[in-house]
Amino acid sequence: MGFRPLISVALALAALAFGGGCGSGGSGSDGASGNPTPAPTAPRTPAPTATERPPSSTPTPTPAGSSAARVAFDLSASATIIAARVDVAYDRARGSFAGSGSSDTTCMLGSSDMFASNDDGVLRLGLVSAHGLALPAVITCTFDETAGPLAASDLTITSTTVAILDPNGIPVAGNPGVLAVTATVTRAR
Repeated sequence: MGFRPLISVALALAALAFGGGCGSGGSGSDGASGNPTPAPTAPRTPAPTATERPPSSTPTPTPAGSSAARVAFDLSASATIIAARVDVAYDRARGSFAGSGSSDTTCMLGSSDMFASNDDGVLRLGLVSAHGLALPAVITCTFDETAGPLAASDLTITSTTVAILDPNGIPVAGNPGVLAVTATVTRAR
């Protein structure tokens, strides 16, 4: 089997789990002259004013008197996929996932597939397996509530991306419709 499929799967996870938009694709030139297209620059972030707080990279613990919810994301697929990414939007005024603002959001996967999670205002869940994901599976996360109880309707799956193996064993983008994701919320404490 060799290392090629494992390297390809690792690259697929990196691209799916935490890659940004891919732009318009193409050859990297401006099309007319063949000159390279300049790399986009990041937008400037204005300095915080006296009434604003800069974003914190340190997770904020649940304040005393607050509560937490257990969020279970149930994943199933109608075809074999080797990698998946799920983006979940939520109202930050309601609270945040434990570990938010760090690269170590506290979520757990109930299978042996490789898994990563990140929350920077949108919860991103990424899974990968060289031989196909062990689906159905459940990812559980803790949500620290600050403005009343969280409900499943407060969570919106904004994007799903999947990768499959083509006939040559190369990871390629698959139909995201083969991945079903549902969220349930229960009280954690």
